[in-house]
Amino acid sequence: MNPRTTVGLVVALVVAVVGVWWAQSSTREKAAERVVAEKSLFDPAIGDVVGFEVVQTSSGRPVKLVMENDKWRMAEPTAGPGEQHVVTADVNKLKNLTVVKTYAANDPDRPTDEMTLLKTPPKIVKLTDKSGSYVLKIGARQALSSSTYVQKEGDETIYLVSADLNAELKKDPSDYRGKQVAQFAQNEAIRVDVSGEHSYSLSNAAGNWTIESPIKGRVDKSKISTLLSSLSNLNAQKYVDDAPKSLRPYGLEKPRLVVSVQTEKKTPKPPPEPPTSAPAEPEFDVQQQTVKVAFGGAADDKVFAKLEEPANPSVFQIPEATFKQIAQSLDDLRDRNVADMGTGRAQKISVQSGGDTVELTNSGGQWQITGGLPGQGHAAEFTAVDDLLKVVRELKAVGFESGEVPTQGFAKPRMTVEITFEGRLEPLRLVFGEKTTSGTGLYVRNEREGFVAVVNADAIESLTARPSSYMNRDLVRFDKMQAKQLELTFAEWNCLLVKEGEVWKFKRPVEGSTEETAVNNVLNNLSNLRGRRVVGRADEAAKFGLDKPVVQAAVTVQPPAEPKPLATTQPSSQPTPDESLPPPVVHTVKVTPHNGAVYAMVPGGETICEVDPKVFDDLVTELFDTRVATLEPSQARKIDIKGPSSFAFRKEGDDWRLVGEPTFAADAAKITELFNALRDLRAGQYVRYAGANLVEYGLDKPETTIIAETEGAEPVTLLISAKGKGAGDRYAAVASVPGRVFVLKAEDLPKFTKQLSDFRKPG
Repeated sequence: MNPRTTVGLVVALVVAVVGVWWAQSSTREKAAERVVAEKSLFDPAIGDVVGFEVVQTSSGRPVKLVMENDKWRMAEPTAGPGEQHVVTADVNKLKNLTVVKTYAANDPDRPTDEMTLLKTPPKIVKLTDKSGSYVLKIGARQALSSSTYVQKEGDETIYLVSADLNAELKKDPSDYRGKQVAQFAQNEAIRVDVSGEHSYSLSNAAGNWTIESPIKGRVDKSKISTLLSSLSNLNAQKYVDDAPKSLRPYGLEKPRLVVSVQTEKKTPKPPPEPPTSAPAEPEFDVQQQTVKVAFGGAADDKVFAKLEEPANPSVFQIPEATFKQIAQSLDDLRDRNVADMGTGRAQKISVQSGGDTVELTNSGGQWQITGGLPGQGHAAEFTAVDDLLKVVRELKAVGFESGEVPTQGFAKPRMTVEITFEGRLEPLRLVFGEKTTSGTGLYVRNEREGFVAVVNADAIESLTARPSSYMNRDLVRFDKMQAKQLELTFAEWNCLLVKEGEVWKFKRPVEGSTEETAVNNVLNNLSNLRGRRVVGRADEAAKFGLDKPVVQAAVTVQPPAEPKPLATTQPSSQPTPDESLPPPVVHTVKVTPHNGAVYAMVPGGETICEVDPKVFDDLVTELFDTRVATLEPSQARKIDIKGPSSFAFRKEGDDWRLVGEPTFAADAAKITELFNALRDLRAGQYVRYAGANLVEYGLDKPETTIIAETEGAEPVTLLISAKGKGAGDRYAAVASVPGRVFVLKAEDLPKFTKQLSDFRKPG
């Protein structure tokens, strides 16, 4: 190799190594410079900002906001609320700017004015804290980056900060303008005054809103909450005029509605330093504020409005739906509850109705009758008292009267209810007058609060019951397993049932078996007989048809023997039962239907009660064994039917033949059905158990006679009369007990009134 070539290669290698070393060293130095340079733009840091101003130099329009009571408010170009989150975001962005690079006045790399635009900056911002103001000129964005050139007032240094401030800071004053025009804490509202198309004043005491004028009354908590919520969150949908020359175009020269809300904020003062002579009453710093909004005309489902206090000339629009939530009439706001029951327990109740009075007292959670009715000192009917309190608590007004007039009927009220509550000096007193002209409403006067309301007449039907309804509803109570005898007395006859072992037997007027289910139904009803409601006193029996009841039931109960006391000399520890039984106890009750209801009373008792109609139905249900025939259809051999057309069938082998016409195609299944019907027949009711005159019931010459014969048994003869006790039924008897007449129910009659054609085999 040529020596010169070798020397050249060595020199080139040395130059390359030196170049790489220099480049790496330079990069490290620049990186170090950059790390050092990246620091906060404001050092020391800006404190809590109380003023923020932005000037768009192209328009010269300043946007100025100041902090008042921890809220941003706009001062220019118009006064009003600031958009809190927008202003706070931009202020924080500016306070926390970091520097990417700095350029001193003599820096050879300092960018030109054309590059930075800082001679005529697009924006100038000003932040003010308690120590002073900080003005920042915002220039152009650095080419091919998201950084911005800025310059502090009084500082020639150009800073490159890591934010595209021209894009990130808001450009229009409306962006900083708050849409929430009426700002107050809803729970601090103490008074509302409304004038215009509605006019009233409301006040708040300890969370209870009341009407102060033009009348006195309670305010519905949910309705006032809606009004205050809508107003405290009132947002301008659009600002239409910041400096109106006239308010007439917006209907605000004479607003249709003005709503004023007064608030009060109490902040506890620090307690006094000890020592003190006595515990001091807490003291408060009180801050009051008034927010007043005027509402004018409407356009395109929007309503024009302006803030009158704090004073602001700007006219804005809100949705008409929001206005309707605010523009509530006094009738809309009024609490529809006729009575304010509060949270205290009722202690005393007085009810006057129909010339009667009852006084009730709550003693340890138990209501007792303490005046006005028989049974003083007895327990009152808890359900009736509970129903009364519930109805009063839920009683709603459908409207309110402006005053009292004679036609409302308070001179001779139909009912008066007075309730005393614990913790209240003045009782609740409701007076119920006459029905309205339509008959659907009823006038009620709340004497404690001084107003007349109209309530739904149907809603207080149970409330207007007589005072006797608060007497105890229990009529009869016994252990049905101890019942030994049941006697039912009707107007013209009576019956006696006796329990023999575990089986009830009919003893009078005839002896025989009973319908166990029917007897058990009667005992179930009577052993725990309780009225639906008390309707009157015992001396009013004739009024409810109980002077001549349809039925009187008497149940004789035999209490069990009580254990004999242990003898002192007896070594056994087991008691010896006393074989002598205590005397039986007879429980008697009268029951009768009257004017569409069923009433009951106990002879010698104090009350008359309405009872479940089933009690009466079960008492008049047949208790004697209702089976009228005993036969076995599988042993059938002949059936003879006499009536309008008479015929008979006789069984020959497995076939049935029509007597006198053996070629008749008899349907064996239909004949078996008739035997089954006889076996299953039940009397609807016995008209006479014995000694009946068959002529009286048309059974001396029955319309239909059926004679059924079976193997090894006496024939069963069923006599059916042409007349009956009720619509569709018939008197009937069986020949084996000729003096006993029963009712053949209408639904059973078609099973026995058959024609010959009914037994012809189909086809």
